[in-house]
Formats: sequence, structure tokens, C-alpha cells
Amino acid sequence: MKKILLGQNHLHTLGGSETFIYTMAQELVRLGHHVDILTMQEGVMSEMIKSNLGCSINKMSNSYDVAFLNHTTIVNGVLNLFPGSNIIQTCHGIFPHLEQPVPGIRHVSISKEVQDYLSTKGIESTLIHNGINCELFCPDQSPSKNLNKMFSLSQSDQFNQMLLEIGSELGITVEYNNKFTSPRLDIQNVIKTADLVVSLGRGAYEGMACGKPVLIADQRPYQPGLMDGMVTSHNIDGFLENNCSGRKTQHPVTKENLINEINKYDHTQGNKNREYALENLNIQKQIQEYLQL
Repeated sequence: MKKILLGQNHLHTLGGSETFIYTMAQELVRLGHHVDILTMQEGVMSEMIKSNLGCSINKMSNSYDVAFLNHTTIVNGVLNLFPGSNIIQTCHGIFPHLEQPVPGIRHVSISKEVQDYLSTKGIESTLIHNGINCELFCPDQSPSKNLNKMFSLSQSDQFNQMLLEIGSELGITVEYNNKFTSPRLDIQNVIKTADLVVSLGRGAYEGMACGKPVLIADQRPYQPGLMDGMVTSHNIDGFLENNCSGRKTQHPVTKENLINEINKYDHTQGNKNREYALENLNIQKQIQEYLQL
């Protein structure tokens, strides 16, 4: 058993890196490791980690075998508390200030895009894609042969309104959930009822793990509306290089482009996405890679 510290700047909302920390803690606890959590903002996710997994929040031991940390604020704080400790920072993006690498420690990049970005700063990193709990996010009902229901995890009201208009024109039911305005801790249950999942990043991975066809598209504050399009067995490796962010092909989000991609819907891709997720996005495999660093 190892004593492991996980750190994240904020755990007061439901987001990609917050869910990442929860998923890491969940798997490490399952494996029998002692896990403590350090965060600067407690809230919904820290309470869920504490109540569901029994991890201590901001109550640290004198030393740890390893610290897996997100965000510059947490890394610098742990360096001050435990100088010389075995610290590994995971960088999830190239734009936000919190995601910038702290020199002098080891790093993990969640995509080739991030890895290449760190290289420009003279920092080497290990590539480990985001891990999904593939036992929680798993197939329940197979996607329909004909597309009947789309579910969007978009953070943009404008984008979701566009999907509603498209759904009305094509005779497709559209549901959506913006995690910032309506956080749901059981989002897998909604994903499982859909035929097609529309999202970027972690939401796309969760849709794939649930055995659903996935359309990579959204509008985000840090970039214009971008889309990679429908995930297929031929393009997923390329999309993954940019964390399924829309930045691989950089097609603009327009009504016409969305309809063109939606018309490519193939229900059989759901099973292929599930198999890909099990092989490449499975937290059980990703944690082993972390523990071997």
C-alpha cells in the first residue's frame, strides 16, 4: 500500500479536472492505497470524494510516497510543504494559467498537444490520456439504428440552442446538460439513454465508454466554436492527440457543418467506441501507468 496525495486547485464545482481527480482517487482506493486530497476550494466534488471514498480533505500526513497533482497553485504549495518529495504534475491543457508546468518536477501530459507544448518550454513529460471509470460509464442500452435522441454536454447555451433547432428540423429529440449551471453527479445515467453524445474532451470519452457514437463539437470561452466531427475508428487516434477538443481539424461550428456530421450517424460505431475506451481510456490501465512513473 502506498500513501498518495492527490491535489487539485478547486473541487467546489463539477468539471473535467475535478472528475479526473475523483476517478483517480476512486481507483487508487479500490486498489487499497491510502489517499489524501489537497484543494484550495472545497465543495461539491470534495464532499463526494470524502463521503463516497473516505479520503481526508486538507488533512495531510507528514510524508507521502508520491503526490499526483494538478495546477500550478497546488504544485507550488506542496513543494513548500514537502520539499524534495516525489511530485508529478498532470497538465490538462495549454491555455489556462493553472495548467502551466512547474519546473523541477516530473510531468504527465494528457494529450500529444500538451506534450508538444511542454516540449517548447524545455520540459519532458509522459503521455497518459485521461482515464474513465469504464465500469461506471458502461453500455446499458444500445444506440438505435436510426438516430432518435442526441444528448449534449455542451457548456454553451448558444450551441445547445442550435442543436435544438437542428433536432426540430431532423425529427431528433435533443437533451442537454451544462455542468456549470446544472451539475449532475449521475451524468452516466443520462448518457446511457442517448443514441448520440455531443461533447468535447472528457464528455466525449465518457460517451465512448458508454458505447455511444460521439460527435466532437462545442463552443468554449477560450476558443471559438470548433468541431472535429463524428468519431470513427479511422480518426479517433488523431482526435485524441488534441484531447478531442475540436482543435485537430478545427472545423467551425455552424448549423450546416453539424447537420453534415449528424447525417453520418452509424449506430455500430458505439461498440467500436466502447472497445477503444477500454483499451485506451480505462482508468484501471491509466493508474498503473501513473504508479509506474
